Amino acid sequence: MNQAQKLAIIAALQPLYKPVRHPILLLGPPGTGKTYTLSSLILAITLSKPDQLIHVVAPSNAAVREIAIRLLRDSQRTNFLHSSQICLFGNKDSVDTADGIDAIYVNSRSERLRNFEIRLSQAKLNLADFYGLVQRDDQDQPSVSLTWDWRKDFVDESRALLAALIFDLTDSFVNCRTQAKECLALLTQWVEGLQIGLDSLDDAQKHLIESALPLFLQCRLLTRLNSGPDARNLINSSTRVAFSTVNSAGSKSLQPFFKREPLIVLDEGDFLERSESPVTTKLTAILIPFSYAKRRARDVLALASRNQGSHRDRRS
Repeated sequence: MNQAQKLAIIAALQPLYKPVRHPILLLGPPGTGKTYTLSSLILAITLSKPDQLIHVVAPSNAAVREIAIRLLRDSQRTNFLHSSQICLFGNKDSVDTADGIDAIYVNSRSERLRNFEIRLSQAKLNLADFYGLVQRDDQDQPSVSLTWDWRKDFVDESRALLAALIFDLTDSFVNCRTQAKECLALLTQWVEGLQIGLDSLDDAQKHLIESALPLFLQCRLLTRLNSGPDARNLINSSTRVAFSTVNSAGSKSLQPFFKREPLIVLDEGDFLERSESPVTTKLTAILIPFSYAKRRARDVLALASRNQGSHRDRRS
């Protein structure tokens, strides 16, 4: 990180320690590391003020997605934020969930946590009877193929539940991440080495399932989580960094976050380059969703591109 980026982070931390009367605007040409600086800034805030909520907004889904991907990767590298503390909001028809975004997209997370405790309890029963259960066909006859289909589907469901325990739930809900990771590794190994004999129910990898069972039985929740509202409340309370476009910033799903007075971070570089309006006018336009919603924010930090001046100017 260069000196200019360090100074930018120090300046952006000001609203956390003293009142400021105006939004903080960080300018930087394309290619000067604004996304990296923003990700580092967010991590610095989470370390300095653990209770501070951050709401990152940008004009487009692509811009929001770029920042979210960078923060997710930097968080995994540094372990400063757990993935359950990062959440991307947006319309399911416009959000691209590739490149790991599915891990933090609110709709995907809600689906993974739907009826979670009930599904986890059923999965434990299924694993305990993994080799005792035999599926039957329409004539109520034992079926080798249907039994193997059930086993594969069940292991996939179990792996999804374990992944949710590891990545979607905070420490206030689980204390069994180590067991979940070990169990997930065993079930993944079982899937990768699966060779089905269509004429037999024998499993050459039976030892993997037997090793996974005691670990799976140790995976439990510290707090009940059954209904859809339970999952949504969990997501709301766990999130420390929320991402959305400007247009969706005033949506109902984000209402709970404004009760916590978030620090709003605007990444609107593309917006600035496409417009000839003064910076203050552009910032006012971007803040309209928040003023209409009559919501509270701690302060505003804006990042903008400036593709003007000499090469030397752009690098400074």
